[in-house]
Amino acid sequence: PQVNMVELVRIPAAKVKGRIEKIGSAIVMRLRGELLPLIKLTDALGIEDRYYTNQDTGERFPEKRTLTEDRRQVQVDTTAQQVDTKTIASNEEKRALTVDRRTSPMSAYNVLVVSVGDYHYGLIVDQVLDSEEIVVKPVGTHLRDCECYAGASVQGDGKVALILDIIGISKIMNLRTVSKSAQEQTLQRSESKIVKDTQSLLLACNAPDERIAIPLDLISRIELCRKKDIKITGGRKNIQYRGAPLPLFSIDEVADVGSPDTDSLTCHIIVFSISGKEVGIIMSEIIDIIRGTFIIDEMTHKQPGIMGSTIINEEITLLADLYGVIDTIMPEWTKALKSKIKNDRHASILVVEDSPFFLNQVVSFLSEIGYTTLTATDGEEGLDVLNREKVDIVLTDIEMPNMNGLEMTRRIRADERFKNLPIIAVTTLAGDAAEKEGLDAGINDYLVKLDREKIIACVKKYLA
Repeated sequence: PQVNMVELVRIPAAKVKGRIEKIGSAIVMRLRGELLPLIKLTDALGIEDRYYTNQDTGERFPEKRTLTEDRRQVQVDTTAQQVDTKTIASNEEKRALTVDRRTSPMSAYNVLVVSVGDYHYGLIVDQVLDSEEIVVKPVGTHLRDCECYAGASVQGDGKVALILDIIGISKIMNLRTVSKSAQEQTLQRSESKIVKDTQSLLLACNAPDERIAIPLDLISRIELCRKKDIKITGGRKNIQYRGAPLPLFSIDEVADVGSPDTDSLTCHIIVFSISGKEVGIIMSEIIDIIRGTFIIDEMTHKQPGIMGSTIINEEITLLADLYGVIDTIMPEWTKALKSKIKNDRHASILVVEDSPFFLNQVVSFLSEIGYTTLTATDGEEGLDVLNREKVDIVLTDIEMPNMNGLEMTRRIRADERFKNLPIIAVTTLAGDAAEKEGLDAGINDYLVKLDREKIIACVKKYLA
């Protein structure tokens, strides 16, 4: 069930040794600084005869590998006798002459990160096919003792697909002991006060040794495709996607950056929506999803398709401007978005934001359309501007020094002059609780930073 799905993680063969390890009797995966318990779906279902399929020939072979972690990791015992160094050297030489079993794509792991209440675990599967809406039916009486199944579905071709019970699997595999520490971590996170905006970014490689970061909230899906499936029609790259052509672009078409890797047989497609159309950006490799507070340099690397750069994991990372890529290549697609409506020719917009980077981003695309923009760096400055100038709409961050966006909104709503003034929160504080708190304070709408299209559409809606 997709309601239990948190994310999909693919661990390349060469990275299995560094990402998966054994602690005691438990197999765990390192995921963004945390240890995630792993379960093989074959173990949970009691499948003993295991096979794998050669991706090139389609042939099926018996699966001989039994260890999930890399068995070549050296276990050090300080009480043991001195190890024969010649034997170790001989073994290392033999391994150097043989093909590393962890270099084949078939040795990669597909991990479904699933949630059971407040804690997560990873489910290792052979392959991820697709998402699909189905009609759920109860399992037959002869399967009711199987805790790992929650239901069944009859597919269009007549085959029966069993639906996994994520909670039941965790019980069968005795994962309940892990939940206590996870719940404690969740409680600590909920009790700690967020003092700075945090941004979720997708890290990817556009070219070897060149990292690209994309705001995660702008992405609809991430697809892995074979390069031979990409076609050129009318001079434009596209691929068949859910029954329709998906136009494809790459950042190097507009920016002075490296080109995607030409040696690989596959690539990743970052799917997002712009002006009601779904488009894809080609990337060579997906690295990780990272969340944090980043210092962004908006001068050094700024160009069409690149809005700035930052340091992530001690590496210079370019921050992609998805809207800028499409606007440069296909300006007719964004023409309607840039046009103002008749009644807002002299509209004045107050932007309250403490980050210079985000402030400049919002002000630049509003000014590009022709709106008059006023700025403030915290709630107190925002109230001063509001008392001095005529303002038609307010765009505000939530977390700011001196006075945050929620307190400023409450002060505005307490003033009879501004009871009908539209106030839009543009922030990185996502989640139902944060949105409810904002709406209770008097905010009209809640948007995510850097989503240029939604911000402009929302401004037009309230000014109309």
